[in-house]
Amino acid sequence: MKVSVGDNFFSPTKKTIKRKTKVKWTWKGIAPHNVTLAKAPSAIKSSKYADYSSDTQTSGTFSRRLKVPGKYTFVCTIHSEMILKIKVSKST
Repeated sequence: MKVSVGDNFFSPTKKTIKRKTKVKWTWKGIAPHNVTLAKAPSAIKSSKYADYSSDTQTSGTFSRRLKVPGKYTFVCTIHSEMILKIKVSKST
């Protein structure tokens, strides 16, 4: 799954994917943004949230494979309007 990180938006903002799908965020704007896991299935401990979060950057990519079924919410901590919700289904 591909996600664009633009100036103050993620595109798409909502998606359902199969478990084990790799999500790749690509920076396309000029302002600094990050990808931060704000909510995850209970199987993922809050101490592991940092493993699903990027550095703040203005270019490049960030990828993670989502293996645990459930609902994930990613945000940019700099721009609160940037929200991406991903539902990971159990089927592979």
